[in-house]
Amino acid sequence: MGAFDPTDSSTELGGQSALRAEVDREDDADQLRAGSPEPGHEEKDPKAIAQIFQCPVGPHILRDAIKLPCGQCLCKTCLPESYTRAGVEKTWPGTSDRIPGIRCPCCDLEHPRGDCWPDYLSNRALKKVQSLVATLCVSTVKNGKKLVEAFEALHLDSTAPENDADSLIEQEGGKPNGAIDKMESILRREMDCAICHSLLYQPWTTPCGHTFCHHCIIRSLEISPTCPSCRTKLLRQHIDNRLGPPNDFIVRVTKYFWSEDLAQRREHVRNESPYPPDDTGLNTPLFVCTVSFPCMPTLLHVFEYKYRMMMRRVWDDGNGGKHFGMVLPDDHNGTARVGVHLRIEEFTRLPDGRSYVETAGTSRFRIKRRGLHPDGYVIAEVEEFEDVSLWEEENREADEIISAPSLPADFEPTTRDDLNHMTTKELMNFAYVSIRALRQDSPAWLHGRILTVYGQCPDDPALFPWWLGSIIPTTETQKVRLLEQVTVRERMKICCGWILDWNAQRRSSSW
Repeated sequence: MGAFDPTDSSTELGGQSALRAEVDREDDADQLRAGSPEPGHEEKDPKAIAQIFQCPVGPHILRDAIKLPCGQCLCKTCLPESYTRAGVEKTWPGTSDRIPGIRCPCCDLEHPRGDCWPDYLSNRALKKVQSLVATLCVSTVKNGKKLVEAFEALHLDSTAPENDADSLIEQEGGKPNGAIDKMESILRREMDCAICHSLLYQPWTTPCGHTFCHHCIIRSLEISPTCPSCRTKLLRQHIDNRLGPPNDFIVRVTKYFWSEDLAQRREHVRNESPYPPDDTGLNTPLFVCTVSFPCMPTLLHVFEYKYRMMMRRVWDDGNGGKHFGMVLPDDHNGTARVGVHLRIEEFTRLPDGRSYVETAGTSRFRIKRRGLHPDGYVIAEVEEFEDVSLWEEENREADEIISAPSLPADFEPTTRDDLNHMTTKELMNFAYVSIRALRQDSPAWLHGRILTVYGQCPDDPALFPWWLGSIIPTTETQKVRLLEQVTVRERMKICCGWILDWNAQRRSSSW
């Protein structure tokens, strides 16, 4: 087995944004707020139903719902007054919508105003519920009066009904829970994921306001970093291992009305994961060879018997697989501590059993424990690890540069200590300019055929370290160190340190 030289291939591979599904991130019950109502076994309580639709900060129904980074949904008018976040104007990403902040009334944390997104699904559901309750005000549907009273206690505004009251009476009037059943039926039509067309499981709302199953949106983003509904391009800082918690309001609705269906969905999602469940927990096959990076291609020539068997199982898996883990060999315990999930893009099997495999890196993992498959390759139980939140990234950078001396516009670092005084944007600019200058010398690692595989130098700090780590000649240990970092800033400082070393080596050789 081995990672073959990309100069031997003319295949062009893009660095797609890819994120692996985590079907066991969190049990559904833990996603509910403390005190959230649980469904009754026989009859659902109108008061409990009304509380589901209540704004977290006041005794009223949610209106114009805004999804917060903590997962909660607030009325747009209930958002606290914004203030200017201290010290973040120079930090990465530095867009204007990240400078205003609010103090969240739900979790008491600071949220950038730019991370408070519209929530179209919640608003559609709320409007339909309000319309139904307004209809019930003039109907005689069983349990309708109790439901209306429960919602009126939360100061529900009457709206023009969408459905004819006589029709509702005719259809539901004779049923013990006619009004509640009607509400459940109306809501159920709204709660399907637009990707898998099944009940939303771990619903995640995109920055553009659309909601999908967590595992569905991850797989979709592996193909294209755009919203499946409106094709809005999702910024890397929003999708690169920073999906955040599920939409709390949608979780409450689905948990209350369809808890049994959610339990079935959980099993279905587990069975469709890239690594199907295994009784031992050792369900991730590992290719012990090299250091791979997220969003970057890894090209493999597979010839060892154990890896032939592994690739055959991975490629032929018709259950949503075609993923495996890549880790570096370690002299002490057999494998490195961290690795990257790879998704097979192209698989070419040769007549003698060997194969050429083109893969794309998705997300990172840590190895919890390992074992050995009967065919000889390593299998492991792994846990995902992610970058810190973008909010924490900004605050860490602000804390580091707030006491740094002002640097001239044409400042060029000469030592690693200089890098600590530069903003992430300045680090990116230094790295980008340096790579352009280095290309004039035509080093082998910036050869055109290398760039055909890995792409041109990106100007995005979230992507640049993975690109540079894939091509620059440095030790594998240093590459693992890069992989372990959980902030864009620390990765940029490591990469700029490599560039300083390369520049120093170039100057010394020219003497």
